[in-house]
Amino acid sequence: MHRRKSVSDLNVKKTDNDQLYVGDLRGVVHAILLATGERLWTLDLANHPKVKSPGMIYGGPAVDKWGNLYVATCNLEGPWARQPTCVVCIGMKTTREP
Repeated sequence: MHRRKSVSDLNVKKTDNDQLYVGDLRGVVHAILLATGERLWTLDLANHPKVKSPGMIYGGPAVDKWGNLYVATCNLEGPWARQPTCVVCIGMKTTREP
């Protein structure tokens, strides 16, 4: 029997504006609108010119109180085994309220 996965079954981060952020095993971060399933954007960490860090994303993204999204890669197996990993901040704001 195939059971449909719910949001609670996935390693994702849901935000207050009903967006889901999820990373996959190819190192791509996806932003999805919860209400419709529409893909808002994707970010390929291996091919982005400012990151260029291939790796798998095993854990769910984290969002801080300012709305910055953090994602970490992990290279335990596969084509990038034992290669450097990274932690990326997506959407970092340049000013913060104290």
